Amino acid sequence: MYLPFYAYRIGASALYSDGGTEPVHIHVESGDGECKYWLEPVRSAKSRNISPAELRRIEVVVFERQQFSKTNGTAMSQRIKIAFTSCARYESFPEQPQWSDIDNEAPDYLFLLGDQIYMDFGLRLFSKEYNGKPKHYPAAKFRTVMEEKYARQWNEPHFKHLFEKMKQKNAVYGVWDDHDFAWNNARGSDIAQEIKDISRNCFHKWMDCSTNRPEVYCHIDIPGARVIFLDNRYYASDTSLLGDAQFAFLAEKLNHPQKYTFICSGLTLTHTSESWKGYGDEYDKLCALIAQKQHVIFLSGDIHRNAFSAPTPRQNCYEIISSGLAVKYLGLPFKCDDRHNWGLIEFDANEVCVKLVNKNGSQHYRIDGNTWRHTALAA
Repeated sequence: MYLPFYAYRIGASALYSDGGTEPVHIHVESGDGECKYWLEPVRSAKSRNISPAELRRIEVVVFERQQFSKTNGTAMSQRIKIAFTSCARYESFPEQPQWSDIDNEAPDYLFLLGDQIYMDFGLRLFSKEYNGKPKHYPAAKFRTVMEEKYARQWNEPHFKHLFEKMKQKNAVYGVWDDHDFAWNNARGSDIAQEIKDISRNCFHKWMDCSTNRPEVYCHIDIPGARVIFLDNRYYASDTSLLGDAQFAFLAEKLNHPQKYTFICSGLTLTHTSESWKGYGDEYDKLCALIAQKQHVIFLSGDIHRNAFSAPTPRQNCYEIISSGLAVKYLGLPFKCDDRHNWGLIEFDANEVCVKLVNKNGSQHYRIDGNTWRHTALAA
């Protein structure tokens, strides 16, 4: 059976197919290229002569078409597993076997929530790349240093294997934070446009995940959930994290039929002084938006530890943090300062299960998909 698809939205001709004995899938032809997507769940099966950016656009449209074809947009036919983490400093940990631990969980998606590289880190006493040092780099040196750091991290064998494996099924997404944007606590308003453009170009080159280029902020739809990725750096100033255009984007993307909403951010909502809560008016504005939506989970990194926080009357969402896959907590040259943290979320229509892993073990939580109450579970 073949049915016409949204050809005008992706500049391609596309057809559903039952494929005989194969699972239901869709074929897309565009110029000299073609690709094939499984539909339950939506996954890239194969492609030829189509760019990664166009593949992402096609996947978004395929998924949207699937949602429109269902009588209940929140219906879910399988469990989805998301691995998420942040903060990997190659200079501290040139070997990062924790990526293989994540790979062993067989996640459907991998979310990298900032500080995938470190342009600076730590105190001058303990670090040759002390916090703030890149402020003094000329643009050419800034570009060279950043490219070299991305290359080293992307060629770390455990990360390389997982990243390439997940990219093959178009399942890696993420944001940046201060250390992979520019330097410690960097805000866009304080940085020369040339440096900002170098940084954003490098992010797109190596992460290659945004569905909203040239912006870093974007959204995707996955079975049962909408995922919104926020950029807390490029447009940040003394008084704002997002800027007006990105806040309008967030408000628009919160309007959807999926059961769950995941908001991903480099900064936490309430942990440490550099957080959303430090931007009082904007934090209140975010809380007001979230208050209008059920089943929201806020994922973030930054703080070099894991955390799980329940909704409050003011903040109508769970806040789940996993930070420090391969980093020092305080930058001290002692093994006790090592951090190896990552998280896993597995969900369906009935529940959201959370696993937060550190070097000493793991913590487990279950959120009921109907009552939206949680229970801490034994490891």
